Amino acid sequence: MKKDQNLLNSLLLEVESCGGSYPVVITEYQYNGDCRYLVDLKGYNFEELYEHALLLVDLNLAIVRDFGKTFEGPAGVAIDRLTIAGHDYLKNYNRNILKKSWLFVRDNVPELIVRALLSEVVKKFTSWIFEVLGVFLTLPFPPLKMWLLSYFQHLLDLVQSK
Repeated sequence: MKKDQNLLNSLLLEVESCGGSYPVVITEYQYNGDCRYLVDLKGYNFEELYEHALLLVDLNLAIVRDFGKTFEGPAGVAIDRLTIAGHDYLKNYNRNILKKSWLFVRDNVPELIVRALLSEVVKKFTSWIFEVLGVFLTLPFPPLKMWLLSYFQHLLDLVQSK
């Protein structure tokens, strides 16, 4: 069986969400009155869940109890808690998810949306400049006053035209 990193990450996140108050039980058979699979891990069979739970031990990411094997196959496992390495792994995993999300947004946001946002920023900046420089523009320097007005108008027109 090949290692499935997405399944390992999902198992770790499931254990973390339990908060260590009770183990996450993976079994095909009755265990304390109910048959437990992880709810959010559809698409994986019992053997895949079982083997990947044992991989968490090999990777030193979680404390896992194996229920043993029968002639029919493995009985199941209980993932009791994450180790310190498991918590550190999830911390870095969450950072990577945020970074990948930002890169996805950055690379896939249409240029039109970026231009629209920049246009709004320039409009706000221009109106702020006119307010701040309002006192300065009342001074008796007509050539400078006209140049500033034409410069900001040109800037605003340039952004709006794109």
